[in-house]
Amino acid sequence: MTDKLKIEDKNWKDQNYDEWCKRLKKELKLDNLSNKVLHIDNDIIYDPYKDQNINEPSLRILNYPSLSIGMVFYPISEEKSNSSLLRLLSHDMRVVRMVFNQKMEWNILFKDIQMNLVTWIIQCHNDEIQESFEKYVNVNYKEDIKVIYTKVGNNIDTTVLDYRDSDSTHLEILKSIDNKVGVSEKRHIYIELSIQQNVLEVVPFLRAIRLQCEKRFPEKKIQIAAYPHIEKLSDDPNQRIIIAGSVAMICSMSGVDFLFPVYDDSQIEDESKRIMLNIQNIMELESQTHKAHDPMSGSYVIDDLTRQYLSVI
Repeated sequence: MTDKLKIEDKNWKDQNYDEWCKRLKKELKLDNLSNKVLHIDNDIIYDPYKDQNINEPSLRILNYPSLSIGMVFYPISEEKSNSSLLRLLSHDMRVVRMVFNQKMEWNILFKDIQMNLVTWIIQCHNDEIQESFEKYVNVNYKEDIKVIYTKVGNNIDTTVLDYRDSDSTHLEILKSIDNKVGVSEKRHIYIELSIQQNVLEVVPFLRAIRLQCEKRFPEKKIQIAAYPHIEKLSDDPNQRIIIAGSVAMICSMSGVDFLFPVYDDSQIEDESKRIMLNIQNIMELESQTHKAHDPMSGSYVIDDLTRQYLSVI
């Protein structure tokens, strides 16, 4: 570094307005900065302190879960589905959603799979299929196995609320959840939602669901599953993976239990699914997101938007 550069070197934060302008003109090689200045009307600036008590304590989720990324399977061939499951489970897939339209050879479908290590969300086309699956599980797994049935069956203590295809607004969904959980006698509540990529839209909404349930129904266990439609986010396969990683981070900040990336193409390669699972592993290894307890608590904007939801339920 030359002596001249040493003399000119100066911390930007220590410069006053005039010095800033002079330095900027030099850096940009301009004589006038008028067309480079952005003027914002104060009336359109979001003010989280407006009409709020700045000493009000931050909202905090008590029963904050760790995010698990899973996949949805529509098994037709037992052998092929078994191969896919084994391959993805080796990459730390912790939750699987299975949709059964027919009874299957369960021993072939779940060959060499330790079902007690995974959370299974099971949707059956009719009672006969579900009873057959329940029988297989009860016979082969004496120890506890984590199964959530989306269709009510015998001795199933779960209320399933599915809003994936709902045209309702977030506020209408919140009110619906509050009403349905309030009248349900079951202690386990499983909620499925479609989500977008907008942080300020998704995070306050999801946090409001969990905070409201914790406040009104502390004795009930709430589990939330989020479904982003990957194809709708981008036409580029590589870009979809990047966006899906961003959505995963949003969900990890919002108190989501399960994230199921939805691919409209049912033939999508297992390689893409494996990459999605690696996003979860990288998030935990490098970002330690599974150790952060409600990381958005204390964010003035997120807290304020969350309170706006809670205030109208």
